[in-house]
Amino acid sequence: MPRYELLSEFQKQLENITGYADYIESVAKSSGSNIFNIDKNSFAYKSNQKTAAAYSDMDDVKPVFDISEGILLVTDSKITDIMCVFLLFITAIYLIVRDKECGITPLIRSASNGRSVLACNQSLVILILSLIIVTFFYCENVLLGLVYYGFGDLLRPIQSVSGFISCNLHLNVLSYLIIYYLTKVFILWIIGMVFAVICLCSKNNVVVYALSVFISGMELCAWTFISETSVFSLLYFINPVYFICVNDAFKKYTCINFVQRSCCFRSRQ
Repeated sequence: MPRYELLSEFQKQLENITGYADYIESVAKSSGSNIFNIDKNSFAYKSNQKTAAAYSDMDDVKPVFDISEGILLVTDSKITDIMCVFLLFITAIYLIVRDKECGITPLIRSASNGRSVLACNQSLVILILSLIIVTFFYCENVLLGLVYYGFGDLLRPIQSVSGFISCNLHLNVLSYLIIYYLTKVFILWIIGMVFAVICLCSKNNVVVYALSVFISGMELCAWTFISETSVFSLLYFINPVYFICVNDAFKKYTCINFVQRSCCFRSRQ
């Protein structure tokens, strides 16, 4: 069964690569489809038009067949994401709550320009923590992927990697890994800043934990239960849970249904 599943995955990947030109042509032709001509103000019609335009210059991309498992092991590990967020949460709370309990935070905030200095210092500390945490965990993933599978040709188009056939970005695998790392650090920093604001606005640790769990649960529910084409899809896409899964944000071009208006997400235009 493992051999059969592996060969089936290879066959699917090879079919996507060999049919890439036809796929791009079909997306380009979809803008002229008559199926959406009934209502040109509908989200479906506007999304169809913008999607076709977004893929209009992808004809020169030539995906090649290569092993994808090493890249996916590095970039598609939900366990690693959970560990990164959890470690940042614990560390940020420890540093900020400890300063509040020691009386350092109120003292600094009462000084001249103390609030701005405190905010800058805490932002810098959380950014450094994000860099350290992401580097530590993903270096481990890189080593595992390199040992078990290998990465193949890092200069091949990202569309060659399994699951990225719908990506409309002109990137090779190496460029994508760099962007992946920087995006992961940035999103983790944003999440850390949210934790910091919760810590500063809360009077005790119980409130800190309760608010953090409540907000995290709400974001997770929005990401899980809201459809990508729903009128509330903005809550699905503009969501820390969605962004922390960097692969999902880069795999395909997406239009957001914002009150029946088609808003391009991750567009190069």
